[in-house]
Amino acid sequence: MDPARRKRTLQTLSTIVFWSTQILAHITGIVLLVATGVWVSKYFGGFNWGQSPGTFSYHAFFGILGLVVVCGEAILFIEVPKRLSLSVIVQKAVHATIHTCALIFTIVSLSAAILNKNIINYSHLYSLHSWLGLMVIIVFFLQYVVACVIYGVARRVGDWLTDLYQNTHAYIGLFTFALAVATCLTGFMEKVAAEIDNYWNLPPEAVLANICCILLVIFSACVAYCASRPTTPSAEATTTYVEEHTADSMDKDTNEKQEGEV
Repeated sequence: MDPARRKRTLQTLSTIVFWSTQILAHITGIVLLVATGVWVSKYFGGFNWGQSPGTFSYHAFFGILGLVVVCGEAILFIEVPKRLSLSVIVQKAVHATIHTCALIFTIVSLSAAILNKNIINYSHLYSLHSWLGLMVIIVFFLQYVVACVIYGVARRVGDWLTDLYQNTHAYIGLFTFALAVATCLTGFMEKVAAEIDNYWNLPPEAVLANICCILLVIFSACVAYCASRPTTPSAEATTTYVEEHTADSMDKDTNEKQEGEV
């Protein structure tokens, strides 16, 4: 295969894998929300604000919706405008809008958690799940505020500020997302351990909880993959790859020719 054709093949394969992973992430996110909604509706009193356990349903559903699915969609969207050559303004505007929705859903989830603990007269912030959740909310809120300030004033002070902050912003965003997934996983396990006496026999509510956790892992893996992929295969890396394999092929042909002559 000639170098140019090899390069096009690598770029095509990279694009196919990227968009396939995007589609899998969107489907997994939707299925996760449906499964979580069924879990809390069927086994934990449905959505009934101000009552226990109905208030818990808002905490579980909107926590996953805001901090995992919507935040994950915001991360997934970052690479889409680059692939489609959309403007930076469109990219930032949609990204910020999605995160604003995530912030609203997170506030609903946090309010439901506090209210539910007050209703059943339980202590606050005693479990690993609650500690991780508090960390997620603090980091997410600070990241949101700092990003709004920096990207909001970037035009006045120059692009150097956003260039300086960009890598840090991306890292903190992925860290917050990973921390949110860990928080949700511990939340599922905490609820299952407290509410399901015969968990080891795998009753239907336990099976559904395990499925939700697996969907969380799959969704987070898809988001991490898409976020770690470059916008397009590096021209330099592709060229180097092609040159190395071309050189290897030429050396192999030369060696075989010399051996044949001997």
